[in-house]
Amino acid sequence: AKIILSKNFRSRESIIDGINYIFKTIMSKKLGELDYDSGEALAFGAEYYDKKYDAPIEADILISNLNTEGSEEDLDANLFEIECKHIASRIKEIINNKTPVMDKQSGNIRPAGYRDIVILLRNLKNRGEVLEQVLNEEGIPTYSDTESVFFGREEISIILSLLQVIDNPLQDTHLISVMRSPIFGFTSDELAEIRLCKTAVPFYEAVEEMSRTSVKCKTFIDKLEEYRICSKNMSIDKLLYYIYEDTSFMSIVGAMTNGALRQANLQLLYDYARKYEETEFKGIFNFNNYIERIKQADKDIPSVKAFSENSDVVKIMTHHKSKGLEFPIVIVADLSHGFNLMDLNGKLLTDKQLGIAFRLKDIDRMIEYDTFARKAIKIKKMYENLSEELRVLYVALTRAKERLYLIISAGDKKFCKDAPMYDNAISPY
Repeated sequence: AKIILSKNFRSRESIIDGINYIFKTIMSKKLGELDYDSGEALAFGAEYYDKKYDAPIEADILISNLNTEGSEEDLDANLFEIECKHIASRIKEIINNKTPVMDKQSGNIRPAGYRDIVILLRNLKNRGEVLEQVLNEEGIPTYSDTESVFFGREEISIILSLLQVIDNPLQDTHLISVMRSPIFGFTSDELAEIRLCKTAVPFYEAVEEMSRTSVKCKTFIDKLEEYRICSKNMSIDKLLYYIYEDTSFMSIVGAMTNGALRQANLQLLYDYARKYEETEFKGIFNFNNYIERIKQADKDIPSVKAFSENSDVVKIMTHHKSKGLEFPIVIVADLSHGFNLMDLNGKLLTDKQLGIAFRLKDIDRMIEYDTFARKAIKIKKMYENLSEELRVLYVALTRAKERLYLIISAGDKKFCKDAPMYDNAISPY
């Protein structure tokens, strides 16, 4: 017997209706590998919801007149940054307006909190970090469900730069990063004044020159020298512990947005330094080289998951990671991002039904071109990939219980030539 489990007991009826409308429009046997008809459509089953709080799906279409003369990558990055800022404003709107959601435990209506909101992206690489940074700058507590940003986190970057400077202060980028950090608190104007004090030399020499008249620079030079002496007599983990205590850096980052996560990441760096000291390699120079090799190999240390399910933070995760989960408020972002079809350009394409195919080489003319068989496999795989993308989108949209926002950003030529031109224009539907 075939039993169709079509009833949805998670989402409000308005969400169900919106999802059904979207997929009846875009999904078919050819693209999606099924006809999304009445037999496949979701059926509303969550009768416990009070219908007066139902809200339709909202699609925010951001049309910007950004300069399109740069590279496509630059345009894409700029559009996504605009999108991130819009998402931040949306979240503030949800919180400030006390958007009603049903409490999971009591069943009563209450104002939405940060923990009720999840932002779903197709891929977190080069996206999750940017979104998390923008939200943090806007004062929104955030947790990104990615393992690829540990070394890029502000608190970790500061400490690693300090270790580099302790080993060799003649590294301008690391030195300025440390001086600008909350540990030492130099302003841009103060750094500019130091550079003007002595030009055409490493920045550290300019700081030394300035320390003759500046108490702040003198204090910095003395503190750096103190850490350099400690580095010769302490293991890396003990040096880190001493720096944390001496600078009160744990307390400083604890007062920042996502303070608990920042403190946990600093603790994790300390734990890794302690494990490093158990190896045959010793010293701050070797430890710095070890970290640099990890970075160059495009590897990373998994960040700490410092938040529980009930922590009051906005979560950022991929469509895949959200499978099987549910959230009162879902923001599906980066919907204008193109699909990755690079696997269709490989030299060898295979298919269970159509077999295998290579590009044909014409040695005399020094060219390669697709054969009929390869084009057939390529077309079939393209539809299979796009069908998978539709199914992944379906997973993302069906995570929403009460509110669903779709965020689409596009340049004027990329999206709609007849649309009115506004900076960060918002069109809710």
